[in-house]
Amino acid sequence: MGGLFMYVYFIQCCTADGYIKIGKSLNPSERLAGLATSNPYGLKILCSISFTTDEGASIAERKLHKIFSDQCIRGEWFSREIYDQAIVECGKLQLEDMQINSEHKFPCSVDNMEIPSFIKQH
Repeated sequence: MGGLFMYVYFIQCCTADGYIKIGKSLNPSERLAGLATSNPYGLKILCSISFTTDEGASIAERKLHKIFSDQCIRGEWFSREIYDQAIVECGKLQLEDMQINSEHKFPCSVDNMEIPSFIKQH
């Protein structure tokens, strides 16, 4: 991950509450490492979704924070119950970003994703 595109990531705290951080980064793995130094619990990346520009990722991050504000625990940390719907909403925002920035041709990218429970794996 990282490099050419900005990512919106979903990082989960490995506790019973399983809070999820919604953020953006050029390199979610490096961001995870940075967060881990100030967190006494384990953290893991659930998913990172690529955007064509920093602005597109910033808009998506702000919209997701607003959509799920009623489930906000603190700052950018949210109840784990938002995850499935947050992935759907983030996918919609990614498609909007791709349409706006159609001159940026890139494959739709979702890295390290834990499949939401409503999607059946075959």
